[in-house]
Amino acid sequence: MSVETNPLTGSTLIHFDEKKIRTDQIVGFLEKHGYFISSKAKTSDEVIEQAAEKVLDAVEKVAIDSIEGGMGES
Repeated sequence: MSVETNPLTGSTLIHFDEKKIRTDQIVGFLEKHGYFISSKAKTSDEVIEQAAEKVLDAVEKVAIDSIEGGMGES
């Protein structure tokens, strides 16, 4: 087993042999010792969806501001 951490993203990657240990054993150990809270965990898809919603909101605001700013010009 080996572990890689990335302090910039706050992520940890665990490499392990599925023939020797199960995923639920690792998650259970991490939860038991306070390193992981499954109820607060997000999938990659959830993170991407939230980021996309923020970007779309920002683009919509810029577009509206641009249109409204252009309407005041004569």
